[in-house]
Amino acid sequence: MSDYDNTNRLAVFKNKNMREGKKDAPFTGTLNVDGVEFFVNMWSGKDKNGDTYLSGSIQKKDKQPQQPEAASAAADFDDDIPF
Repeated sequence: MSDYDNTNRLAVFKNKNMREGKKDAPFTGTLNVDGVEFFVNMWSGKDKNGDTYLSGSIQKKDKQPQQPEAASAAADFDDDIPF
């Protein structure tokens, strides 16, 4: 497990798996918003003035990491172990 907190962070990399002739995103990555993970796809383009811009899409990942439930201190002592 990493010591780095990725909450509310975005990481995008060049897509090394692009298929010839397809509209695959040249940049892909992940986005974390308040602990919820998303896939990121990004494209670069030029507007009518010739200025470069980025556009993208996000999609929520199906499986999310489980958040540990907060346990009360009393619950730690409420078991059947005699010691």
